[in-house]
Amino acid sequence: MEEKQSQNKLGPVIMGVVILLLLVVIGTQFYLIMQMSNAGTGKETEESKDKEKKALISIEDVEPVSVVEKKIYTLAPDSSGQQYTLRVTIHLGVNTKSSEYKEKAKLIEEKKPIISDIIDTAIRGKNYENYQLPTFWTDLKKELLEKINEKFDTDIMVDVYFEDVYIQLIS
Repeated sequence: MEEKQSQNKLGPVIMGVVILLLLVVIGTQFYLIMQMSNAGTGKETEESKDKEKKALISIEDVEPVSVVEKKIYTLAPDSSGQQYTLRVTIHLGVNTKSSEYKEKAKLIEEKKPIISDIIDTAIRGKNYENYQLPTFWTDLKKELLEKINEKFDTDIMVDVYFEDVYIQLIS
């Protein structure tokens, strides 16, 4: 009889412990899922804000500023040891509606040699094989914009335009 009473008392206690453990496991899983979804959402939000910011700049608000005029670069040798030259004209797209425009536009004009040096360094580090990659021009634009905007502590440079591009093997 005593055995039956102890089993009757022990059954609800065990059931309570099992339910409590299930609640803890479910709560922990829910917390982890929420944390993971929030982390992903934050990144997506930043990317969407950047896209919105760029999308809000209309073409009428972008002024091309010439920084490199028909310059010829000797590229780094490719894997076969061949060297190429690149002739290119490069313009920066500057956001004229930016609050910093007047101040930074004047600074950009005065500091063209610095901008030219940043561009020269980036281009001379490339070789002909790099130029054959499908994403090359997009990647180069991003690289140049990041470096130039960082150097001038601004974000008014919104695009890079390549014109008169010509690549030739040095014989």
